[in-house]
Amino acid sequence: MASTNAQGRPMTIDSHLHIWASPQEAADKYPYFPGQEPTLPGHLDFLLQCMEEASVEGAVIVQPINHKFDHSLVTSYKAI
Repeated sequence: MASTNAQGRPMTIDSHLHIWASPQEAADKYPYFPGQEPTLPGHLDFLLQCMEEASVEGAVIVQPINHKFDHSLVTSYKAI
């Protein structure tokens, strides 16, 4: 059975998206893997803004290549 939102409609969930550190987060705590610096924004605030604009109510975050095997950024957002 599908979950519904407050309006009684089925929830819209993005089932595969990547998130990576903002330039400031990369400098402070979550560095990019050398040669994998992103060319587009993909930080949490940008993601949440895009989700709101598209009426997406949830997401499953998948590890991006930008941080290679360092999952600390992704796991820090697991409860949002």
